[in-house]
Amino acid sequence: MKIGNLGYIPNTNVNKYNGKQALQQPVIQNRQDSYQQRGRELAAKVLDDKLAAALGLPKAEEKKDKPLFDFEEIVKNVLDFVGGALRKAKADGADDEKLKGMLGDAR
Repeated sequence: MKIGNLGYIPNTNVNKYNGKQALQQPVIQNRQDSYQQRGRELAAKVLDDKLAAALGLPKAEEKKDKPLFDFEEIVKNVLDFVGGALRKAKADGADDEKLKGMLGDAR
């Protein structure tokens, strides 16, 4: 092998000159690995639950998924924004009519 030949792969060069097909590389099957992993996770959870029941430990509560749309959080965010805009306008010297108009637009 030459020192400057960085891309040299012996299998490819041998097969190119002897007329044989390139060697097949093994294919990794991820589905089986994934299936086995899920089985292990399930087995670990069942074992954990059974041990906790046998030892009298309290069960860990499952986490409830928080909804993506939280109406009250959005209302609070909007009201904070509107309140900030009104306070800024008042600090800039806006009269009461302008502030009432801004509040009406926000509603």
